[in-house]
Amino acid sequence: MSNEIKYTFAPAFARAVVDLLGAVCRPDPAFPAADVFSLYYDTPARDLLEEKRNSDYLKTKIRCRWYGAVRGTAMERAVFLEAKRKEGAARDKARVLLPLDGATLWNTPLTSPLLCRLPEHLAEAGIPFPRPVFPMFILRYTRHRFIDPATGARIAVDTGIHVPRTNPAFIARHNPTPLPVAVLEVKGTLRELPRSLHAVSTFHFRRETFSKYLACHDMLFCSTGIPGGYTCFAPAAPPCGQT
Repeated sequence: MSNEIKYTFAPAFARAVVDLLGAVCRPDPAFPAADVFSLYYDTPARDLLEEKRNSDYLKTKIRCRWYGAVRGTAMERAVFLEAKRKEGAARDKARVLLPLDGATLWNTPLTSPLLCRLPEHLAEAGIPFPRPVFPMFILRYTRHRFIDPATGARIAVDTGIHVPRTNPAFIARHNPTPLPVAVLEVKGTLRELPRSLHAVSTFHFRRETFSKYLACHDMLFCSTGIPGGYTCFAPAAPPCGQT
C-alpha cells in the first residue's frame, strides 16, 4: 500500500500552483493533463459514503473511471472499474478494464441495467466489494500531474470539480457548479509535503482527508433545498431492474 496526502486550497490560485509545480517538478510522462470522469457506486443507504463521513479506519470506494481531453469533448476508449480501499492513511487500489468505452458510458442513462451490472466484473476478477451497489453520479474535473524529482512522489492538482450527471432514482438533480475548492494530492511513501514543494504552501494549503465524492454528494443535496439530508431520497427498491 502507498500513502495519499491531500491539501485543499482556493481555486483562484490553481493556475499559479500548476505553474509553480511545472517549474520545480517533471510533468507526468504519460498523462500530464486530462479531464477525469468518475462514476461512483454506493449502496442505497450510502454505506460507502458514511465510511468516509465517519472517518472509519477501513474505507471502500467503487467507481468507473475514464479520461478525456482537457475542457474538450473527446474521450478515451479505456474505462476502468476500480475498487479503492483505505486502511488508515495507506491505500490499495484494484482495477479492471471494462468492455465498453468512455463515450458509451457517458451516453448511457445511470439507471440502465448495463451500468448497474458493471461492479460484477470485480467479482469475476476475485476482488471483494460490498453489495448491492448502484450508480450514484458522475464527477468530472481537470487534473494536472507531476513527478517530484527528489522523491519520485506523484503529485496531482484537481480543479473544476463538479457533477454533470446524476442517477435520478437516488439523487433529484445534478449541479454543474464547481466545488469552491481545488485539491493537491501527493501519492507515494511520503507522509509530508515533499521539500521541493514547500514554496507551494504560500498559497494557504489546508491538509485534510478530503473526499470529492462526499463533498459533491453533500453539495447536491444542499442545492435541492430539501431538509432532512439524503435519506429522504433513498428509493424503496433499486431501479436497476428497469430499462
